[in-house]
Amino acid sequence: MFSFLKRNKNIALLLFLIFFHMILISIQVPRGEEGTYFEKFIFAVFSPIQHGAVSVWKAINKAWSDYFDLREAHVQSQRLLKEVTQLKQENTVLRNLLKRYEKEESVKELLSGISNNLVNARIIGFDMSNVFKSFTINKGSVQGLKKNMVVLDDSGNLVGRIVSPITYNQATVQLITDSKSGVSVVKQDGGSLGILSGNNTEICEMEYILSTDEEIKEGDVLVTTGYDGIFPPYLKVGQVLSVKITPELFKEIKVGPYFSATQLQQVVVLRLNVNEIF
Repeated sequence: MFSFLKRNKNIALLLFLIFFHMILISIQVPRGEEGTYFEKFIFAVFSPIQHGAVSVWKAINKAWSDYFDLREAHVQSQRLLKEVTQLKQENTVLRNLLKRYEKEESVKELLSGISNNLVNARIIGFDMSNVFKSFTINKGSVQGLKKNMVVLDDSGNLVGRIVSPITYNQATVQLITDSKSGVSVVKQDGGSLGILSGNNTEICEMEYILSTDEEIKEGDVLVTTGYDGIFPPYLKVGQVLSVKITPELFKEIKVGPYFSATQLQQVVVLRLNVNEIF
């Protein structure tokens, strides 16, 4: 028998295929509504794989969808932030203009084009020696920035001014907390005229207030006067933290600026000629 099959390999292969085919036919015989054994076998093998593939696809699709949703939300959030910042600055400038020109018809002409002179900028670096001295913004001469232009935070509080160096797409901002900075300030409700100086920390000092001055006190709000010819009047600068009487001619007054140098991310440059407008 084996010798016969060995001599006739083709016949042996044919018999094997017929036998295997009969087995496949037999296991596919339907058994009521339960399905064939072969169907059950295929289902048992591939069902987990199919389930896993579908789950993975759903997870990828959801993650992809969530990514675009978050990206769109981020874009809208940044757009709204810029719009709010722009509106705050316009409001600050308008209020300052009205304080000086509220009885003059020329105010209408001065108001035109103000929004075009507010440049939103992002902080891209700080002074490596001291973060309270200066920082760099991502706008420069291309946007019309020049030396001594005023820089505000998103609430309209004074931050500093543009100084050299200025390139086509970057500019340096000197903070009012810099020891070389000086701003003419006064109490918001009037009186106690002095100079706000930085000391390379988060706290400034108000200088040249006589020891006999009884008006200045803790909690007073300080604003710019415009007398220095750089900063326009009525911009909020900071709040008096402490007032100390010394044996010297002047009081020792500590002032907390309204901005935090370490938390600033965006600023607004006032691209206006202060001497002409204010």
